[in-house]
Amino acid sequence: VDFHARVCSEQGKPYLYWPRPPHLEWSVCVASCPDTVDAVNSQQAPLPGTSPVTLLRSPDEVQISGIIWDDREPVYPTGLAFGRFCLAAPGTVLKVEARPGGG
Repeated sequence: VDFHARVCSEQGKPYLYWPRPPHLEWSVCVASCPDTVDAVNSQQAPLPGTSPVTLLRSPDEVQISGIIWDDREPVYPTGLAFGRFCLAAPGTVLKVEARPGGG
């Protein structure tokens, strides 16, 4: 399932890809695993994002709201693993975000 809890095979996109590998919770379904050609040609994949969920309560109702969107992230070369996962190809250097405070 992807970030939005959708089953990939039910969307016609049977493979699971992580646009930012350190964030395993940000998975997306893709029709094919990005390869070196896709990376060289600056292809992009959706990157899920969310706003904080708010809860408004009154005597008569409860409202829950939040926003979900997809940004775009450049792809990196991957290969198919275990028949459904797009994992970084051997030798691929992945972008790693710096931690707050430099640690």
